[in-house]
Amino acid sequence: MFFEKCEHFTIDGTMYNLSNAAQVELWTCKSAIVDIFNFLDDFTVGDARTPDTYQGWKKELIKLLKDWDKHYVKHSGSKGTSGEMNTLHMSAMKPLTELIDANLNFNNLE
Repeated sequence: MFFEKCEHFTIDGTMYNLSNAAQVELWTCKSAIVDIFNFLDDFTVGDARTPDTYQGWKKELIKLLKDWDKHYVKHSGSKGTSGEMNTLHMSAMKPLTELIDANLNFNNLE
């Protein structure tokens, strides 16, 4: 979800294509993270969070976090358009996953 908006991208020399629906999901996920980031901005937090407004502020933060979680689960899941992203994630991260497994096996051997 951190890639720039594009129809295809390359990781380790392998080109991956994104459908329009997957691009929309990526944008939605990014927007939810930016909303959280903007809500937690130092200037805004300092002005908005007082003992009287803390409960409302906390509820709004929880709402933003739940919204992001909902979009992220959809983005990273294995059904529908998310299946496309799951396949891309598994393929692109396979070398890293294999390295982590090999390192774990090596540590267990020692």
